[in-house]
Amino acid sequence: MFETICKNYKQMSLNIYKDLKSESENPDFASVQDNIYDEAELTNFIWYLLIKSAEIFRGEHKRFPGEGLPHESFESDIPLLKKSYEELLARNNNKEKLEEIGFDCGFEEKYFHEFCRNSNSCVVPACSMLGSMASQEIIKMITYQFKAVEHIIIFDAIHSTTTMFKI
Repeated sequence: MFETICKNYKQMSLNIYKDLKSESENPDFASVQDNIYDEAELTNFIWYLLIKSAEIFRGEHKRFPGEGLPHESFESDIPLLKKSYEELLARNNNKEKLEEIGFDCGFEEKYFHEFCRNSNSCVVPACSMLGSMASQEIIKMITYQFKAVEHIIIFDAIHSTTTMFKI
């Protein structure tokens, strides 16, 4: 075993992951600044914040925004999702952290609307893309070849953009 380690030391790395509980309760937005270079990354970060807000929404209402409602009445969840978003920003001074990196926390209403409208929908091409990315990462972990992704990946199927955030 020592010979194998010596032969492959250049490919070795140590990845320390946050557990899901600490990542969801205390995300560190200070490192996001390094990831936002253009409008696509900014939009993907907004989707990430909305996903985190939807987790808070689900904790309070036992469902995701727009889930289980007739398609015409999803708009009743938009103010509730905004409230969850404000709660996310209030946790651990997240709003101040985001303002320090130059992120405008008051983004447009259309993101809340779109998030609630498309809640719990399944778009087959997006699912196949995410499934292939997940399977590739699982193969990396099983075979101990290459480095697994240690960041959060947001895939925007509308604009076909992918952004990795280290949080």
